[in-house]
Amino acid sequence: AFDLTSEMPWVSGRNGDDVKEQAWIGWDHGAAQRPMVYGFELQQWDAGERPNTVSSVALECSDEPFAAHMTLVQEFDVPANAALNTFYLAATRRARFWRIRATSGTQGGHWGVSHLQFIKQKPKAPDDADRPQS
Repeated sequence: AFDLTSEMPWVSGRNGDDVKEQAWIGWDHGAAQRPMVYGFELQQWDAGERPNTVSSVALECSDEPFAAHMTLVQEFDVPANAALNTFYLAATRRARFWRIRATSGTQGGHWGVSHLQFIKQKPKAPDDADRPQS
């Protein structure tokens, strides 16, 4: 999972309404790293029989292990589909641990994620050439 070429998704052990506030997936960037995260790419997975997607997530971070002291960075409404979607933060910070937590349930299936990538480079501002002329 997570490299856009794999067909193996991460799938939560929880399903349906039990996904909400309980299921999460994240990254430990290592003791020597506290990256600044500006956003994330998310591609949910859906097996087709029962929807395995959620419609909202919370981005959280911490300098301590995942289970303790997570700080809410921002909440996002996400399309409940299997397309690749990109989300940017209104404000950012540095932290070792970053995760997304489901803040909605699925329609009965286990939540699945095919791709999750934290964006660690500041988005570029549009060039003057890309701006409309007045």
